[in-house]
Amino acid sequence: MLLRRGLLLALPAFIGLAALAQEPRLPLRNLLVEVRQGESARLGQQSAGIDSARVAIGSDGSVRGAADATLAARSQDSGAQAQQQLRVLNGGSASIGLGSSTPLQWLSWVWTPGGPKPVGTSLMVDTGRSVVVRPSWPGGDAPVTVELRSDASSLGRDGSVARATTLSTVAVPLGQWITVARSSEAGQQTERGLLSTQSGSSSRDHVVQLRVTAP
Repeated sequence: MLLRRGLLLALPAFIGLAALAQEPRLPLRNLLVEVRQGESARLGQQSAGIDSARVAIGSDGSVRGAADATLAARSQDSGAQAQQQLRVLNGGSASIGLGSSTPLQWLSWVWTPGGPKPVGTSLMVDTGRSVVVRPSWPGGDAPVTVELRSDASSLGRDGSVARATTLSTVAVPLGQWITVARSSEAGQQTERGLLSTQSGSSSRDHVVQLRVTAP
């Protein structure tokens, strides 16, 4: 009876080791991962023929990053672009941050002999998007399978910060830019002429794009 129980306990471990041995080995080399964000129209002018990736949304989880890099360079008015790149071992993980820091003025009231008086305190709030990537490339002309975790934060008009997390897996052709995330921003546009003034609504598509190369 004890022997049978020992065999049953050892069976799952044996199956796990057998499955691990059957997994294909990835080429031992560094991959160059590039992430950029900006207005889709401007990014399209830089590189024509960008393919959109097929994104499969998964359940929430956590991915640990083996390397970190941060860049703050986006302007909400001009639609400026931010781009970051780093090298990561094939099959390893890396974290890239694209965003900005926004100053907020918080007011608190204190009581003085002359009555209540507001006191301001400045606080920097980080907004933008951080992307954790894990590329796996089998070699040759095969596409790169990239596991993505995107953490986005935005600042509301009332000073609150909204956060969202998305998990996905995409197949990336080696050396090509693909769109992995997209958001639209609506606004008002006014055109003034000599005899009339026209007002209308406009929208700007903000995209996050990814490229993996094997230098």
